[in-house]
Amino acid sequence: MPIFVVSVILVSTVYRIVNQIVTLSKARVENRVLMSEILRLEAENKSLLRKIEEASSSASREARIRNDLGMGKEDDYWVIMPKDITFDDLYPKYNLGDVKPNWLEWVELFTR
Repeated sequence: MPIFVVSVILVSTVYRIVNQIVTLSKARVENRVLMSEILRLEAENKSLLRKIEEASSSASREARIRNDLGMGKEDDYWVIMPKDITFDDLYPKYNLGDVKPNWLEWVELFTR
């Protein structure tokens, strides 16, 4: 009878030790997963804080007022372009056909 009791206690103890080892290994894996999630969330938090800081700055507010609402300061001048003019019409036209290459100009300079 005492051998039976000792063997039951021994089996129970071994079972509990094995169960604790398995639980500990699962907890370590979960801990690693949670730590990586914490690092990702901290990086996202820093990014969001930076965006909030940029959005609440006075330069950002002024840019939003100018671009989104079409409003300016008292000393701003606004140019209203006609709708039929494109930006290509505003650039100067160059005729590159009349330009001689640089080496040809040097040859002509010394051969005249």
